[in-house]
Amino acid sequence: GYAASAFPRAVVMAVPNAAIAFLLAEYRGESHTKEQNIADNAFSLWAGFTSVLTFVLYFRSNVAYGRWWEGGTLLQQTRGE
Repeated sequence: GYAASAFPRAVVMAVPNAAIAFLLAEYRGESHTKEQNIADNAFSLWAGFTSVLTFVLYFRSNVAYGRWWEGGTLLQQTRGE
């Protein structure tokens, strides 16, 4: 369960800090600035890269598993099992 997990402690630290950051941003009333637009573009680039990387890793892992399974099957046939 959660007894040995770091998740509850992380939530205890993260939620108050996120609330403070949100309240400060709302209090200051900042609109989208040039820096925010750059950050949004960087996030979009990162999200696209992560999506492509995930697809490539999944495909490679699937191909590798297929080869491993085929090798195991051929080995069992060779042994006569």
